[in-house]
Amino acid sequence: MAALNGYEAEIDETRFGLLDRPTRAGYASELCDEQPPLPAVAALSSEAWRENVIRLEFPLPVYFSRILDAADASDPRKFSVTPVSGAVGKNGQAARAVTVVEVQLATEGVAEGDAGRFVDLVLDRPMTPHPASYHVTATDLWSADLEETMSANLTLGSGSVYRALAPPRLDAAVPSRDISYPQSNSLAAALSGEPASFAPDGTGDYAVDEGEDSLRKRCTRRLVTKPNGFAHLPGYGVGIPDHAKRLALASVIVSLTTEAEVQIAREPEVAKARVRILTPVPGLARVQIFIRPKRGRPVMYDVPFTTD
Repeated sequence: MAALNGYEAEIDETRFGLLDRPTRAGYASELCDEQPPLPAVAALSSEAWRENVIRLEFPLPVYFSRILDAADASDPRKFSVTPVSGAVGKNGQAARAVTVVEVQLATEGVAEGDAGRFVDLVLDRPMTPHPASYHVTATDLWSADLEETMSANLTLGSGSVYRALAPPRLDAAVPSRDISYPQSNSLAAALSGEPASFAPDGTGDYAVDEGEDSLRKRCTRRLVTKPNGFAHLPGYGVGIPDHAKRLALASVIVSLTTEAEVQIAREPEVAKARVRILTPVPGLARVQIFIRPKRGRPVMYDVPFTTD
């Protein structure tokens, strides 16, 4: 209290900076203690985004600094995922314990206007499959503007991940890729300037053949390779060049045609193959290949061979 013109007036010492910092902080704390704390903004939903990822949705963007300050939501210690007591998965096992090891702001599948509202909790192992359930909690979270406290207290029930593992199929059509290498020194020199070298692609890496180009190359390789030419592939190869001087014999043509169709049909993309061997002029044989793939359009091409 101080006297001013005979009157007593109260001076706000905090306004004029007369109190030191600790006292001022304590004064502010006392003021806050006098008012009831505002309720935390609760998360809206939880979803098993992957086998080991839980996605939380909040009504407001979450403060995410990645420097582990007091309000930072990237701290895994602020989140807890515990299995619901008695929950059993489709595999007949009780819901396993999991731990949050990383927290990320979700971007996949998030609309531009919702950026910052979704948080992904990365777990140390996959969750037990449906219908097992987990309880998800989060504390000490803040909105991006640091105006609102946020929390989560949800049960991840029917959203837990269901896994159906399909056995591998040998007849499944699987896209193949192969390094694009030239079939002759002259072609190699034209592609890269050096004989017997691999061709680069636009990025400087080795070029690859895909789709129809890859299928043609693999079928042609079967035609020219000697039978059992690869020790790790028993029965691989037709060996047409080894029979070049006998292609005038009908029995040889029938034998090579049958073997070529069997070999080409072993490629994963091929549903059916047909092969014809023609000798239109002396010294030249032409192998016509017709392929009906499991997917896509038919493939037809010729492979010439000399018979001299």
